[in-house]
Amino acid sequence: MTSGDGITWTEGGTGLLTANWRGICWSAEQGIFVAVAELTADGNIAWSRDGVSWNMVPRIGNSNFYGVAWSKERCLFVACNSTQSAYAVSRNGKIWREVPIG
Repeated sequence: MTSGDGITWTEGGTGLLTANWRGICWSAEQGIFVAVAELTADGNIAWSRDGVSWNMVPRIGNSNFYGVAWSKERCLFVACNSTQSAYAVSRNGKIWREVPIG
């Protein structure tokens, strides 16, 4: 998604404008941005190499994600959900798995 004024947005991939985006991070090692959102029919995580064209990741569980971080030391993205019942992890930002807590 891109915007010249922060008000009007242009979709850079399918399903992006329907999501309620909550967090974004950058990995210099992977060369990608990862963004997380509340759950939609299209998914709840997206990635981009340039910050303009985005790719939705297939839906990860039933989670509303509210934050995402990259660990250079672990070579790992971690996304946290709103209920703290699970989190999701990815080595490359494109393939994710949900991990239950507890």
